[in-house]
Amino acid sequence: MTAPIITLDGVHKTFTTRKGELHAVDGVSLDINAGEVFGVIGFSGAGKSTLVRLVNGLEPCTSGRLVVDGHEVSAMSEKQLLTVRHDIGMVFQQFNLLQSRTVAQNVAYPLEILHAQNKQWDKAKRRARVAELLDFVGLADRADAYPSQLSGGQKQRVGIARALASNPKILLADECTSALDPQTTDEVLELLRRANKELRITIVIITHEMDVVRNLCDRVAVMESGKVIESGEVYDIFSRPQHPTTRRFVQTSLRDRPTPAALKRLAANYPGRLITVTIRDEDTAGRTVVNTLNDAGVHADLVYGSIVEIADRPYGSLTFSLKGTEDQVAGAIAAVRDFTDVEVVA
Repeated sequence: MTAPIITLDGVHKTFTTRKGELHAVDGVSLDINAGEVFGVIGFSGAGKSTLVRLVNGLEPCTSGRLVVDGHEVSAMSEKQLLTVRHDIGMVFQQFNLLQSRTVAQNVAYPLEILHAQNKQWDKAKRRARVAELLDFVGLADRADAYPSQLSGGQKQRVGIARALASNPKILLADECTSALDPQTTDEVLELLRRANKELRITIVIITHEMDVVRNLCDRVAVMESGKVIESGEVYDIFSRPQHPTTRRFVQTSLRDRPTPAALKRLAANYPGRLITVTIRDEDTAGRTVVNTLNDAGVHADLVYGSIVEIADRPYGSLTFSLKGTEDQVAGAIAAVRDFTDVEVVA
C-alpha cells in the first residue's frame, strides 16, 4: 500500500492568550492519501484553518508528528521548510492577488521567486507556464487585465493558476469558495476537480460548507474544538453520520427532511401517519420502499423529500403519509425497517 502523502499523528497546536492556553488543534491524527480530495469541515473556531497552516509549516506544531511527502515538517527548521513548500500550493478565501500586477504577472510571481533561488525558471519558461495555466483556468484572454477588473470567480481562478504554477504535489484550499455566489462556487469546484484528475494533484480543502464536501471530496474529517470528531468516506459520513455536529452539517446540505413548521402543514393536509424513510444506494433510490409499502396494503402518499448523488451514489430521505388500519400501518413500518431507517414524524 502506498504511504499517505500527509500524516498527522497526535498533532497539537496551542496558542498562549491573555485568557490562558488555547488548544486550536488538539491531538489530531489523520492520513491523507496521494491523489485524493480531502475535506476538513467545521464551524468557525473549530481549528481547521490552523490545521492547514500546520501542513505547510506556516505554524509550527506544539507537539505530535506531521509528515508531508516524506518530510517530517514538525521537526524542520524554517530554512528546510522552504523546499517542502515548493511542492505545496495555497488558495485563499480573499484571493490575495497583487493589485499592481496583471493576471499573468500574478501567476508568474511564484516562478520568479523560484528562479531567484534555483535559476530554473527563466523568462521564456515562465511565459510558457503562465500561458498554459491561464488556458487551463479559462482566462487566457484576461492575461493583461488587473485584479480590479475581474469578478470574484475570475480572481479565484487566477489564485488557483498561481497556486499551480510550480507543479505542486499538494494544493491547500482554505475556504476558497466562501466569498463566491453559488454558480461561481460550482465553477471553481469543477476547476479544482479537473486539477485533481488531470494534474493528479492531492487537494486538501478547508470549508464550513457541506455542499462543497458533497460535490468535491473523496473523504472528509469533521472538526470541533480542535479535535476530529468524525472522519471517513464522504458517502458514509452523509448516509450514517454519528456525531450531532456532523448531522447538523449534513442537514444543511441535503435539506431532505421537513422542518417543524413544514411538518405542521403536512400533518394538517395529510391525516395519515407521517414517516420519514432514509434512502441509500442499496435501496435503488426508493423503489424498494415504495414496493414494500404497497405490498403491505397501505395507501402511501409521497409528501416531502429529496435524493441527491454523493460520490455517484444516491442518498436522501422521503417522507410518506400512510393510510390504512393500525395493523396495516404498523406492519408497513416494520417491513421497511427491515432494510433501512424509518422515523415516525407525526
